Amino acid sequence: MRIGVFYAYFPYEDQVDWPAVLRRAKQDGADHIEMSSMRLLKQSRQMQRETVKTAQELGLTYTFCTSLPSDGDVASDEPAVRQKGIDAIKANIELVAEMGGSVIGGMLHGSTAKPGVLVDNATREKRVEHSARAVQEMAKTAEACGVRMGLEMCNRYENTMLNTVEQGLEFLKLVDSPAVGLHLDTYHMNIEEDDLAAAIVKASGKIVNVHSCDNNRKLPGMGHVNWREVLLALRLAGYDGALAMECFSKPFGVWTNDHRLWREYVRTGIDEDLVCAMQFLKGLLTQMNI
Repeated sequence: MRIGVFYAYFPYEDQVDWPAVLRRAKQDGADHIEMSSMRLLKQSRQMQRETVKTAQELGLTYTFCTSLPSDGDVASDEPAVRQKGIDAIKANIELVAEMGGSVIGGMLHGSTAKPGVLVDNATREKRVEHSARAVQEMAKTAEACGVRMGLEMCNRYENTMLNTVEQGLEFLKLVDSPAVGLHLDTYHMNIEEDDLAAAIVKASGKIVNVHSCDNNRKLPGMGHVNWREVLLALRLAGYDGALAMECFSKPFGVWTNDHRLWREYVRTGIDEDLVCAMQFLKGLLTQMNI
């Protein structure tokens, strides 16, 4: 199991300097990096190639995450809106394959909660049906590209469809594609699951990607998540992929409002905290012989 970090843990301005982010992550002890395929799509082929080259030189493995465009909710009643979302994710999947990646995660199924918009059960069920058909279309591209899609279960305040592993597994039955699995996030699971470890085990064989964040969305070891139980559950579930810390050190850019970041989460320093978190999880893996 490789330990890594989400690229946006390191604050940036307008454009991400991907090689610099990768070097900084490696310096702080990361073996893995999770990058945004959506942002990389907007950058040059040269930057994409340089990013891959840098990862290879540093010995970093990498996965990708993305989100649907604001006008492309694949759970929408409007076919044209759904198609925009499908086309956007297909483009992301193709880029992942071009860059030598094999995993893309995130709320690819759509339905992000919007303040003031009522979603009753009947509406939600209809949106689930739309979404499942849309994900089936995306999955065709994923299968052809050799890429696996991880659908992220998110807490009730951010998503109206998939909040728990049980809901995620039911959704996978509707999609019925070997290219589609679940993207677990311990921060969201801490809110929604009755038993975090049991939920992880329940997802056995279906886990594509994992975000390792503490209960407060800080780095592992900075909250009250029982990481021994989490790591043991992942082993029992047969997961041997990477753990990417999707944590944020401070408010910046779009992340401030999107993730309700109103204060800094730094104890000692951005890099110093990450070094400690890397040592914390790697130390547990060593102690547990995982």
